[in-house]
Amino acid sequence: MSVSLESRAKLPTKILEIVTDASTLLAVPINASQSADMLLTSAKQLTTLVPVIDNSAEILQSLNEMMDAVEEKLPQMDKGIDVVCGVNDTLQTLERQNYHCTVPKSTSADSFASSVASSSQTHHSQQ
Repeated sequence: MSVSLESRAKLPTKILEIVTDASTLLAVPINASQSADMLLTSAKQLTTLVPVIDNSAEILQSLNEMMDAVEEKLPQMDKGIDVVCGVNDTLQTLERQNYHCTVPKSTSADSFASSVASSSQTHHSQQ
């Protein structure tokens, strides 16, 4: 490319235009290469996440299978809980009856405290 020398004043303007045009032309591939580097880095990061994603998918599948198994056994578990609650109620009733048999009934708080203390001493001495 030749620069025509029309006058000494126009020479710096022409050089400035050439430099500006060159920098504009260079900016496109530089920006493209930076974008390509960013895309390449992002792709590398995504490929490192693939095993994590696969592992998470396997874990979620296992959880799904466990939840299906629990849903199938849920009616049996409800019946079992009812039985356990019934047994617990019966044991509590027996425990209360046994407690009331060993501790004399009293309406005052002082006599209640002393009866509990005496029954616990009696209970420990029997053991």
